[in-house]
Amino acid sequence: MGVAPGNRRRGVLTALMRAQLEALHENGTPIAAPVDVVLDVTDRFCPWNEGRWRLRTDAAGSATAIRTEDAGQLSLDITDLAAAYLGGSALAALARSGRVVEHEPGALVATPRAFATDCAPHCQEGF
Repeated sequence: MGVAPGNRRRGVLTALMRAQLEALHENGTPIAAPVDVVLDVTDRFCPWNEGRWRLRTDAAGSATAIRTEDAGQLSLDITDLAAAYLGGSALAALARSGRVVEHEPGALVATPRAFATDCAPHCQEGF
């Protein structure tokens, strides 16, 4: 199923990532490990979110996700990125199943370290 680009959902991923990264920084939540990686993301549901995104975090807790033309170091679908970000699946396990492709050695090890957290994610709303 597709959603027309003119739909109000346009830019939802960008806004969501920006809000979450800003909240982490404002709350002083430490980033588990610094990372600088380019993710080549596919998204069939919201194709305007597709493309290459540079995820950059530092030890001070700053994090950014911006579009880039640089070559992707990891290729993955948005569903796999969400699963890894929320702690539901390890990127390495997704790579072993062929769902994530590592283009630059070391990117598969470094990236999930930036997603690590002291508490498991929880959503009390059922979807």
